[in-house]
Order: sequence, then structure tokens, then C-alpha cells
Amino acid sequence: MKWTRLTNRTSSPFWCSDSPVTLYNPIDAGPRGNLGLACKGIQLFLPLSPYLALAACDPITYASLPSEGNVVVDNVAFQNSLQVASSTRHLFSATRDFTLAEHILANDPELTDPRRLRMHAG
Repeated sequence: MKWTRLTNRTSSPFWCSDSPVTLYNPIDAGPRGNLGLACKGIQLFLPLSPYLALAACDPITYASLPSEGNVVVDNVAFQNSLQVASSTRHLFSATRDFTLAEHILANDPELTDPRRLRMHAG
């Protein structure tokens, strides 16, 4: 994996959840799935603090990614949305503003079920 340190200098903090490691892959692999650590395009994120996170990515797809970088507000919102989707019951933030989480849960009520299916092996 290619590791990158992400620094958040925005006014929006990274959130964490009771399932803090999140996976994302923009490449659709069809029914085989695309969230395995060996999958082309995989991205793994782990917030360490409200203003620091680690990303581990597919080293081939993201070969040009620097070893450290700053994020913008849209990156923070995206990371926080992954925390909402991966959490089972708890989200943690340095602020009390969970407007984004409320919006996500209102649009996808299935995410409020702690027993929902998280991964499916076809």
C-alpha cells in the first residue's frame, strides 16, 4: 500500500466512528467486489485526530500520490460521509455539528440500522 499523511487545516474536523477504518474504491469491479486490500483502486482511510488522517492506497493506481498532503473541505466531508456509512452506532467529532450525518441518514435510512449488511460476498 502507498501511505499518505493527510493534514486538515479546514474549519471542519475529521470525524471518527466506532468503525474508524473506512474503505473506498472508485473502480467498479462488478459482482466480484472492489473493497479488498489487493483490489485495483482501493483506498483505506483512518482519522487519527480532527486534523490528521492516514490514507493507504493501491500503490499502482496512486503511484503519483505524495507521501503527505493537505485536504480541502470537500475531502473532509467525503471522509466524514465514509465514517457515517461505516459506523454502527457512534460518531465522534471535535464539534457538535453533525448536519452532514443527519442529511446522509435522512437520505439513506438503512444506515441507521446497526444490524444492516455491511459487506456481501457474492
